[in-house]
Amino acid sequence: MKFGLVATGGGALNDQIGEVDEFGFETFNVVDHPSFDQPDAWTYLAWVAGQTQHMRLGTHVTGMPFRPPFQLAKQVVTVDTLSNGRAVLGIGTAYEHADFEPYGFEMLDFLDRVEQLEEGIQILKSFWTQETTEFDGKHYRLEGDATFSPKPVQQP
Repeated sequence: MKFGLVATGGGALNDQIGEVDEFGFETFNVVDHPSFDQPDAWTYLAWVAGQTQHMRLGTHVTGMPFRPPFQLAKQVVTVDTLSNGRAVLGIGTAYEHADFEPYGFEMLDFLDRVEQLEEGIQILKSFWTQETTEFDGKHYRLEGDATFSPKPVQQP
């Protein structure tokens, strides 16, 4: 059996992060909500990548509605590169009302958020595996041939 750690305290483990890594946890995840009192999840994980060597690093859970696919793809690849292939993207539809309207995000109904998530994942995978990406969906549109680099260390 393997164990993972979910940090909800926004940097509370900074002084012990190396010890946490050496302890043997398989994963280190941070929550990713706009309304929570904590650092940006992917920026923080980039810092954690430089302090650790073993744990896989990811979110619990990144809401697709809160970042354009290109931005999220770059953030995840940055952590994947800095950690030499240890990034894990936990991704979902998002559900906290407090994370939407107060920050300028429309809270679509659940089925529309599922469609948005599916489209976002298609775009992320395309950015990470293809030379160019073009997409015309209900929630996202990429006109022309969008290029993306660098590619991740891991293959999705």
